[in-house]
Amino acid sequence: MQKWDRSTYERIFPFLYPILAVSSVTGILWFLRDELNIQVISLLYLLPVVFISRIFGLLPAILTAILSFFCYNYFFISPRFTLAIRQTQDLISLIVFLIIAIVISQLLNQDRQNLMAVIEREREVTYLYELNIALTGLKDGREISRILAEKIYATFNADRVEVMIFQTPDRTKKISVSVGNETREPSDPDFIIPISTARGGEEIVQIWRFGLPFSPVEQKMLNTFARQGTLAIERAYLIDINNRTKILEESDKLKTSLLSSVSHELRTPLATIKAAVSSLRSKTVNLDAESRYELLSAIEEETDRLNHLVGNLLDMSRIESGVLNPQRGWNSMAEIVYGVLKRMNTIRQDYVIDIEIPDELPYVPVDYIQMDQVFTNLFSNCTKYAPKGSKITVRIQLWREKQMLIQVKNQSPHIAEDQLERIFDKFYRMDGFENVTGTGLGLSICKGIIEAHGGKIWAENEPDGLSFNFSIPRFWESSALKAVKEEI
Repeated sequence: MQKWDRSTYERIFPFLYPILAVSSVTGILWFLRDELNIQVISLLYLLPVVFISRIFGLLPAILTAILSFFCYNYFFISPRFTLAIRQTQDLISLIVFLIIAIVISQLLNQDRQNLMAVIEREREVTYLYELNIALTGLKDGREISRILAEKIYATFNADRVEVMIFQTPDRTKKISVSVGNETREPSDPDFIIPISTARGGEEIVQIWRFGLPFSPVEQKMLNTFARQGTLAIERAYLIDINNRTKILEESDKLKTSLLSSVSHELRTPLATIKAAVSSLRSKTVNLDAESRYELLSAIEEETDRLNHLVGNLLDMSRIESGVLNPQRGWNSMAEIVYGVLKRMNTIRQDYVIDIEIPDELPYVPVDYIQMDQVFTNLFSNCTKYAPKGSKITVRIQLWREKQMLIQVKNQSPHIAEDQLERIFDKFYRMDGFENVTGTGLGLSICKGIIEAHGGKIWAENEPDGLSFNFSIPRFWESSALKAVKEEI
């Protein structure tokens, strides 16, 4: 009943104004009848015709013209207060008045329709532009559906909008978003828009609006809105496919680079171990104690090298998968540095090690094993690029307010400024050092570990070499301690 009353009121309302307008003009002209001649009165009766035609359209304007015709005849044409016409001139005047009034109504109504069409077109373009801006850059189907539902809800004064996206023809994968009140049953929408997608899926937009049905223009705009949403979803799907393709291509390149690098790095230590073991097992060659010791030392060193390589590969896989979670504990950085140097015999034999660590250096919350790996990789990098017999300096100091700064400096050649950041990328090789062996993972692993600890690592050219610097936080609160503080 509410819907019928509202629509009836919308239809009758424009026809009430002609009666009011003609009555008002008649009253004013009757009051001024002695001051105006009959020609001026006929012209003034055209004013309500123009006014009603401009605002309410053709039919109310024609009604205004007819009412003006009769009032003009009844009140101002002799004899007054009757519709009888005695003079031919008065009849012609009335007929001309009616024709002019109807023609003016039609012309103004045509102008009004043209203006309304332009306004409606501008409104449609504006709404579509706002919708496209809102959908630009979205890559998630649910977010696209939500934006589409909100825009339809706000633009068309709907009571409820539901957008359902079936991503497969069998409708097994569904995305559903609803905006507005849900007091009405979902089985009785006022307007439904089904659109099939290029991938065989389907998009269904359901709109509820109490009382006022959707006009043809609104239905056309709703279909355009729904198609724009479908295009946005298809675009997001294509972007996702393109991204996955790029990821697969990068993964293939990564695998190729990894296999090439690892195969080269594995060959040398395995060949050394194989040769040493063969010599030790040989019965044709008599080896003295010193020779046997050297062969065993070579096996141990190459085994450590293989272990270091495998550890780097495992650490990089953890970093790439995002599961490199430091097991923090309060540790001494000096103890970690000395432990790494004690284990790496080659660096102690071939280089001059300078340690600058204050005796009062506080403990820091770090993962001992991961930080051990950082120093191992940094020292290994130093031995690859710095000449034997040069000095390697390790300096640790408190930095800023809550940081600790660690510097590992060597006397290797300088690096171009544009490569100082790139050396921490996976598999990156510096120009001019093609003869240096390695997988190119060591520094990138250092970066991943340091950043997992909340720190930062960078490289700097020094006057007499190259310095690797990294900072780590001096303070850390465990999750248990944080929970206790939050309860307090």
